[in-house]
Amino acid sequence: GDRDARDNYSTGVLKSTDGGTTWQESLSFDVANTELVNHLLIDPNNDSILIAATTQGVMKTTDAGESWNTIASLALKDIEFKPGNTEVMYGSTTGNPTYNIPTKIYRSIDSGKNWIEALSLTGTRTELTISADSPEVVYAVVANTNNGLDSIYKSTNSGVDFTGVYGDKNLLGWKSDGSDEGGQGWYDLTIIADPNHADTVFVGGVNTWRSTDGGNSWKIVNHWTGDKGIPTAHADKHAMEYQ
Repeated sequence: GDRDARDNYSTGVLKSTDGGTTWQESLSFDVANTELVNHLLIDPNNDSILIAATTQGVMKTTDAGESWNTIASLALKDIEFKPGNTEVMYGSTTGNPTYNIPTKIYRSIDSGKNWIEALSLTGTRTELTISADSPEVVYAVVANTNNGLDSIYKSTNSGVDFTGVYGDKNLLGWKSDGSDEGGQGWYDLTIIADPNHADTVFVGGVNTWRSTDGGNSWKIVNHWTGDKGIPTAHADKHAMEYQ
C-alpha cells in the first residue's frame, strides 16, 4: 500500500522464493479494510525473522512468513533495528495536529514486544535512521504542523532521549536556501545516515540536504527545479538507501 499518501492500500506481505519471478501471499490483508504495511525489517542475523510495522500493529514472523503474530498494538510509521543488537528497536508515529495527536518516537529493548516513549512533539510525521558506524546514535527528522521542518533530533544513548540539533533552515521546503515555510513532510520525508560515517546524514523532502557534522549544519545537494545551478532531482523524496 501507499504509506505516504494512502492512495492505495495493502494486501499484506508477499514472498518470492525464485528471485522475484513469482510471489505468494504471506501476511494477508483485505484491501477493503484500508490497512498498510509501513515498513518491513528482516533480522540481519536470521532471515526467517521479519518484523512488519503495520496499521494493525507490530507483527512478527519467526518462520520466514509462514505465520505472523501481532506482538504490539502500536501503529508505527517507521521502524528500525539498532545495528548489532536487534533486541533494541526504534519506531516513530505520525501525528495529527487537528486532533491534538503528536508525532512520537518509541524505543524497545525486547525485540518489539514493549515500547517506551522517548519523544513526543506537535507535528505530522517523524522518520528515523541509525548508522552501523556508531550504533548508539539515532537521528530523527520531524515535520511540524505546516509540514516544514520542526527540527533534526539526535540521540547519543541508543534512543533513551533526544535533543534538537538543527532547526535553522527549512530543509523540507521548496526554496534552495531553506528560507520558506511549510513543505510536504506528511507525504515525502526520509532520512539516512552513512553506514560507514555516522556524521554524514541525508534528509529528503521536496529537495535533498546533507550534513557532514552529525546534523549540526546542512547543505543542499539537489533541488527539484535546479535552482542556482544546484543539481536537479525530481521532487518528493520518499526513501533513500545505501547500496
